[in-house]
Amino acid sequence: MAKLFPAEKKYYQAFKKQWEYMNKYLIDHEHGGWYKEGLDKSPEQWNGVKGSDWKVNYHESRALSNCIKMLKSEHELTQKPTAK
Repeated sequence: MAKLFPAEKKYYQAFKKQWEYMNKYLIDHEHGGWYKEGLDKSPEQWNGVKGSDWKVNYHESRALSNCIKMLKSEHELTQKPTAK
């Protein structure tokens, strides 16, 4: 949303806040992968299973790949339409 509506500063602030939370409570920086729940609310997740039928690791990498593309203005949503 911050890329689509750059004048609306609240979207970039929300993005930063969300990323800080994910980096602090969801990403396992020691063993890799993401916890199913934030360690702030579910501290037992630190030694739990990170995957399930509804949460597989490609979801995380796909989300981050899309995020990187969006930040670089290379995502399809940030591309200007070409004239045909």
